[in-house]
Amino acid sequence: MFLKNRKVVLACSVALTGIFISTSVRSSANTNNIQVPNNLSSLKSLSSTDLSGDTEPNSGEYIDSEVPTYHFKWSINDGVLTILSGHLGIPAGGEDSQFDKHSISQINNNEFSQAGNDSLKEVVFGKGVTLDQSLDGLFANLNVDTIDLSNLDTSNVTDMAWMFYQTHATVVGLDKLDYSHVTSMEGMFSNWEPNTNYIASDANLLKMAKTLNDMLAQIDVSHVKNFSDMLATDQYYIDISNWNMAGVTDPADSTTKDLFGHTLWDNANNYPDVVKLGPNNRFNSSETFIHVNAGSGGDIQLADDHGYRVDGLEQPQLKTTTPDDGVTPLQYERVGNGNVFNPEDRQSLDLATLYGVSSSSIPSQSETYVIAHKPFKGILIVTPTEVTLNYGERFDPEKYLYGDYTLYHSIDDNGHWLTGKDVKVTPTVDTSKPGTYNVTYSFEGQDAKQTVIVKPNPYTWQLKDLTLKVGDKYTPEDSFTSFTMTGTDVSGNPTTDVFDKTKFDELIKEGGLTVTEIPKIDTSKPGVYEVTYAIPSLNTSQTAKVTVLAKNNPTPNNSGGTDTQPVSSENTPKSDSSSQPAATPTTPAENSESGAAVVSSNNHFDVYGKKTLYRYRTANFTKSQRIKRYRQRVRIYAPIFHVVNTQKSANGKLRYVLKDGSFITAKDSYAAPLYWQSRHVNLYVINPKGTYEYKTAKFYRKNRVVHVKQGTVLKVKKIVHSGLTTRFELTNGHYVSGNKQWTSINDPKMPKKIMTKRQIHVYKDINFQHKNSWVKRNHMFAIQKWDYSTNNVLRYKIASGYITANAKYVKPVK
Repeated sequence: MFLKNRKVVLACSVALTGIFISTSVRSSANTNNIQVPNNLSSLKSLSSTDLSGDTEPNSGEYIDSEVPTYHFKWSINDGVLTILSGHLGIPAGGEDSQFDKHSISQINNNEFSQAGNDSLKEVVFGKGVTLDQSLDGLFANLNVDTIDLSNLDTSNVTDMAWMFYQTHATVVGLDKLDYSHVTSMEGMFSNWEPNTNYIASDANLLKMAKTLNDMLAQIDVSHVKNFSDMLATDQYYIDISNWNMAGVTDPADSTTKDLFGHTLWDNANNYPDVVKLGPNNRFNSSETFIHVNAGSGGDIQLADDHGYRVDGLEQPQLKTTTPDDGVTPLQYERVGNGNVFNPEDRQSLDLATLYGVSSSSIPSQSETYVIAHKPFKGILIVTPTEVTLNYGERFDPEKYLYGDYTLYHSIDDNGHWLTGKDVKVTPTVDTSKPGTYNVTYSFEGQDAKQTVIVKPNPYTWQLKDLTLKVGDKYTPEDSFTSFTMTGTDVSGNPTTDVFDKTKFDELIKEGGLTVTEIPKIDTSKPGVYEVTYAIPSLNTSQTAKVTVLAKNNPTPNNSGGTDTQPVSSENTPKSDSSSQPAATPTTPAENSESGAAVVSSNNHFDVYGKKTLYRYRTANFTKSQRIKRYRQRVRIYAPIFHVVNTQKSANGKLRYVLKDGSFITAKDSYAAPLYWQSRHVNLYVINPKGTYEYKTAKFYRKNRVVHVKQGTVLKVKKIVHSGLTTRFELTNGHYVSGNKQWTSINDPKMPKKIMTKRQIHVYKDINFQHKNSWVKRNHMFAIQKWDYSTNNVLRYKIASGYITANAKYVKPVK
């Protein structure tokens, strides 16, 4: 919290100064006859008495007992508070040491809540509302998403101090206000916080504070003299380059002191890492920018919550070159044609002096500046040092660079982080060739080693190419000889399962085998056809050829006179981007969908969406065929699709056919089986709701034994298959689901306790829309569970609500 007039203001000590009248109350015109409560409890008591039991007013009138001219009539509808008429604000020069004393938030938090309206979303104003000279703290601490000022006439206003202190609202209509008499904007946006996470997790540092900067661009500050604390808000990037600060003239006034924030205790708080200034900016205080306090170490964070953490320990971020003596103002460097990590001009600048009212060196064009820091090119960290991949599984080196954005050395022209593209990885890992690869990652003179083990192909197909004559009978079983699976059991002993022709139907019904004919085989017509046998859940397939000859054509002599030829047993990994070319029959065959594959399958299974994807009307994907978009969610909340078949598009791409006849992609990176298909020693419960253990593999409610919480480690004895649905038998004899939305084969390694690294808010809801309270630095919490917002942001659930999991704000405690 920032302090007005350097006085500590505790929210809990602010007494209410107004009186609230419901529409069910007939008020006297003489406000002196109204009983004025002197504390919250008496106000609530008065309200319940005067409301005659009506605790759900949706309109009323507010009268400020200390400033009788401050009054307004209001109504609420669907979360929108409308100030219908009245007079807001206080006379100029009034007592304002408590800058939320006359805030609408006092009404919101205490009075409207009685009407069941704690969840206000928006505040709007009728055209009959008039304003006094001072709007000091008018919206301070107001918990709404939007404030619309479009109908307000501010031609009489001189003071807009602390107007939006500690709000998160987007303010609409700032460009319509009259600022011709406004001389003070002290603390106007102090502690303003966006209603979304403005951290660098989107790898777009220079655009994060767009909401605030868009609002600042609409404000006319040309008559303003007092800018103290105005932008003391924790934003990475602040742009005031279009401001004309002509009202800042006398250096003795020091009215831009702490414009960008304070230095409190041993930390620099609420300062911008990046600022954009223009030729008409003017500062008249050497303390416009913060000082780095002695002993703080001068660390700054341009990275996000993924920053450098190894074994739970924070690694150094960027180090400022500003001396931590508590005297030297925070230094900046001109970005120019460089970027915020490697600016063009490495000269440290005191911006308060460069843009001072007496300066003759103010740049003639807008410039972007970043906090001056020591040269930094990134830290190369690769983890784990040994990786085991299945045959045909994609090897993605960038996946193993520590964190999502390990190399914070550079940003491209669009503001995105450069990561793995700058790292050289040798040798190439070919997962179609089993073996051990000793891989070296190289970057800026740094090397990191990794051992990559590619497992042998666990699947072997034995198929036959067939040559038939027109009129011969054919079934898909004719080309199939066997399918073999190798692996290990829970004890590590090798296993081999062979499915020969006698188990062909079982493979279709229980194993998910699909058979695709391109085009549909018609033995009444000569031609060359391809038959693909696939088990999508195992990412394995193989193709055989069927040739139908005219009756007068001789049968070709294949493989020593036989009419069949075995197909290579090496499996070709499935990939949506590499399809087999479709053979064309010598006589064109009829097809119901322009040459698309026709598939036979009796097995159903479920998949979940791994990325944003679309559902289509046909197997040939075009924008006009889209039915619905499914955005990417974390796995526990990912959309689920029930697959009843597979089919190939006209260009050979494999699609999943859903129960309603629509289609989604079968590409591995977009859709994956919902159930674990192989044996694992441990399972970890990851769903916030926990899961149940059952006494049998049949999951009826009556068979539930015990509920297990999120984070529980389960010991597995064996896996039980029912088609592609799996259960795991535990070592205690109970059973749990193999559903990936409930369990994981990897330890999530979530902390049980955390400590705050700076002041944070506790929220009532996981999407951080409604604040509950705030806590100071070094406060410890016990984590009850972890969960994700609708934007896939990790949150921690504590006893009093939800808090951030951002490593910038909290750290795990062992």
